[in-house]
This record gives sequence, C-alpha cells and structure tokens, in this order.
Amino acid sequence: STSSGACVAPLTCGGGQYVNGGSCSYCSSGTAKSGTNTATSCASCSGGTFAPTTGLSSCATCPAGSYCPSGSVYPTSCSYGYSSPSGSSYSGQCYWTGS
Repeated sequence: STSSGACVAPLTCGGGQYVNGGSCSYCSSGTAKSGTNTATSCASCSGGTFAPTTGLSSCATCPAGSYCPSGSVYPTSCSYGYSSPSGSSYSGQCYWTGS
C-alpha cells in the first residue's frame, strides 16, 4: 500500500474504444482497436481494409471490385469495366475485365 492514498488502476477500454482522458471514446471511422487495454488511440485501417462506422474493433477487408488505401472509411470502386481482388489497397490493382 502507499501512504499517498488509494491506488487507482489505469483506465482500460474495450474493443473499438480508446482511453481519452478519464473516459473511453469510440474509434473514429477509418480506424479500429481490438482488445481491452489502455491504448490512447486507435490504429488507422491498413491498406486493403476499411472501417465504415465508429467504434469498430477491426477493419473489414476491402471487397472485390474496389480498393481501400490505408485509413479508408469506405471502399473506392474501380472504374467501370475494371475489377480487383478483395483486399486491394490502390487503384493500380484494378484490372480491365473487357466488359
């Protein structure tokens, strides 16, 4: 025990939330955080993933026919007549389908 008073455990926040001062705040769109811990920020979604809403514990895989640069809130569709494999992170991964 300490003589300076009660020991206060560090604040922990669950998945999709981060420690913001003395409370938990939801991760913003385009970011996520998994697990319950003392993190004070959420990580940007890596390339090939996206987070369309706040408070997500993980980023979703970018769907086929689109690409998702890091920090994406929504997938960006490939141009008309082009497609891409799921998890694409830049427009250069879109390929001509010939249709």
